[in-house]
Amino acid sequence: MAGAEPGTFDQVDGDPIALLNGAVLIAERRTVAAPGGEFSVARVRIAGFEADVCLPGDLPTPVPGKVIGGTVYLPFVSAPKPKRRWWPLSERLG
Repeated sequence: MAGAEPGTFDQVDGDPIALLNGAVLIAERRTVAAPGGEFSVARVRIAGFEADVCLPGDLPTPVPGKVIGGTVYLPFVSAPKPKRRWWPLSERLG
C-alpha cells in the first residue's frame, strides 16, 4: 500500500516514540468533557497493523484514504495474564 510503512523506533534512549506513516481508515472529532477541548482520533493502517492516533484539535480531522505521518507516543499496554496454562509445565520443560 502506498504511503504505509512500518515505524522507526527509538531504541537507543528507550523513549516510547515512533515515526509512523499510514493511510486513514476512519476518523472523528471528539470533545473532552471537563475543559471542553477538542481533538481528532483516526484509525490508521500501517504496514501489517492498525493503530488509533490522536491529533491536536487545531488540525483538521483527516479524511479516509489520506496518508498521515509523524512522531507518535506509544503507550505501553500489558496483556492480561492467562487464567490457566495451555499444557502442564512438566510437558513444556520436557
